[in-house]
Amino acid sequence: MVGRGNLTEKIQSIAKEAIGREISVKELRLMAYVQYVAMNERAIDKRKINEEEEDILIDWTSQGWISHIDEKMEVSKKFWDLISDCVYEAYVIFDLSLAVPPSQKGEGIPA
Repeated sequence: MVGRGNLTEKIQSIAKEAIGREISVKELRLMAYVQYVAMNERAIDKRKINEEEEDILIDWTSQGWISHIDEKMEVSKKFWDLISDCVYEAYVIFDLSLAVPPSQKGEGIPA
């Protein structure tokens, strides 16, 4: 079993479809932080990232996927969808049995 926050074939498939390439574990884990920041603080705290992560953010900015990381960060809808799908796979359902669709596991839980 692949552990929480690690890459799977499903995650790589999602990435290839969305951006045309696979992602690294570092990118996956940075996506979770970017998602949190986009919903809460709105600015990347440079004290919480290392040089490699900063380089990834610069690349994402050059691709047009994110902008204004030091201010009120913006994330493109396409990249937000990628982040959400990858974070869901890596952190939410990484260890759940998907034999029964989520909508059948409990009432009121959207699929």
